[in-house]
Amino acid sequence: MKENVLSGSSSPLVSIVVSTYNGEKYLEEQLQSLIEQDYANLEIIVSDDFSSDNTWEILEKWRHNYPDLIRIFRNEANVGWSRNFGNGIAYTKGEYIAWCDQDDRWMSDKISVMVDAFQKYPDATLIYHDAYEFKGQDEIILKKNEQFYWGMFEGSDPVSLFWHCRILGHRMMFPAKLKEYILPPIDFSYDWWIQVLAVSIGRIYYVDKKLVAQRQHGNNATGVKDPNMKDGAMTNRLEHFKSFQRFGEYMERDEKSILDRLTTIMEHHIHGKFDWSLFFFAFRYRYRLFNFLEGGNIITREIFRWRLARSWAKNW
Repeated sequence: MKENVLSGSSSPLVSIVVSTYNGEKYLEEQLQSLIEQDYANLEIIVSDDFSSDNTWEILEKWRHNYPDLIRIFRNEANVGWSRNFGNGIAYTKGEYIAWCDQDDRWMSDKISVMVDAFQKYPDATLIYHDAYEFKGQDEIILKKNEQFYWGMFEGSDPVSLFWHCRILGHRMMFPAKLKEYILPPIDFSYDWWIQVLAVSIGRIYYVDKKLVAQRQHGNNATGVKDPNMKDGAMTNRLEHFKSFQRFGEYMERDEKSILDRLTTIMEHHIHGKFDWSLFFFAFRYRYRLFNFLEGGNIITREIFRWRLARSWAKNW
């Protein structure tokens, strides 16, 4: 059994970690949504990644207006969004930590809903929620209803998260005790890193509420500026798999065995050429690797899993 890492109070201090970089356009709107949270026991930690616009001046103004709520820190050089989040996490004092992007809006009950969820699920090592996307002022982006789609994840099986980062950071809250596993900061996909850690040592739960309005614009930090991404695909999965080995001691034996096998296959994989080893591996573990797959009927879902395994072996 995986050990429970939580032992919290009914009204714990929650640390909101905001990562900023040249965010002057939307930052104040986001900060306003944070101070309007209906949960009182908060601290807001802002880590600025050496912005060259007016972001730092904005942060100083808000710190002056809310000195008991907001603390701000500035990197001496630009270190990238992932490491900057890690720097912010290092300054937190709360029992729980919630990530925050600089350009979204939070619903006023986001933190209170998430704290209630941790009280409901005392074995949770990470809880996340749904969100809606918008552009402009309030134009909600409607998603196309595909025949197959990736559903939400819950559970304690890290295999389901090895290949894809399925939980975005701005939807997460996790216990501060995870800091001992995730610091010092890393250079890639902090949200992916933490979700694999959380599910390796405990259990992830999902709250079916839209608690963040995620703004879509040309300069979103998530995905489009991730150096690990190319044409929508992760280009250095091998490095990720090797880094996940750090959590191997907390995994069940079969989970660690699957990670080891996947790492070995990718070490010998030639990008762009069909890889039978990868195909047979993906097909063998298709119900765990593709457990997010929803929609369609049983037969069509099985055919689609076969097609996914073939796609992996051909494209990665």
